[in-house]
Formats: sequence, C-alpha cells, structure tokens
Amino acid sequence: MEQLARMEEDLNVLRTADLKTAYIAYRRGISNYAIDSKDIAWREDLTFALEKAQDAYSRVKEPCQKLDCFEIICGCFLALRKPDMAVNSIYVQMEELFQEPFVQSS
Repeated sequence: MEQLARMEEDLNVLRTADLKTAYIAYRRGISNYAIDSKDIAWREDLTFALEKAQDAYSRVKEPCQKLDCFEIICGCFLALRKPDMAVNSIYVQMEELFQEPFVQSS
C-alpha cells in the first residue's frame, strides 16, 4: 500500500510539472511584455506557456490546478491573439471547463 501511495505521489509530481513550467514562462512573458512590448521574447515565452498550460490542463486532477491552467491559457490567448480570436478561443476553453465534473456538480 505504501508503494502505491508513493507511485501516486510521483505521478502527481509529473502531472503538475507542466503547470509549474507554464506558470514560470507565463510570468516571464508578461514581465518581458511590460518591459518592452516590441521585443519578441515575450511572445515566445507566452507561446511556450500556452502549450504547457494546455498539456497540464489535460493531466492535472485537482480543480484548483485546472483553474490555474485555465487562467494561464486565457491570459496567453489575450496577449497572443487578436481580440476577436482571443474571445473565441476563451469561449471554447470555457466550454471545455464547463464539462469538467467538478463544475457540473457545483
């Protein structure tokens, strides 16, 4: 039983690794944008953060982790896409979020 708990803990670390990586890249991208919006480095950081947050969203189990991913994804959509495209992307992401069991049960 102890070995099973250890394996579950290790799996949870792997599940949250993409979320942590996404968060770091997101913060760096937003900071770089605030310093110099003409520099392309922020766009690369936010594109990477978006990819990692989307990967993490499909892996994490806890509702608060799903919501953290959702927040990063939406922030990246707003920064990287034109307003109408960002709104459409956020709408699609919200529909996916609404299908989550923890949302439907509340």
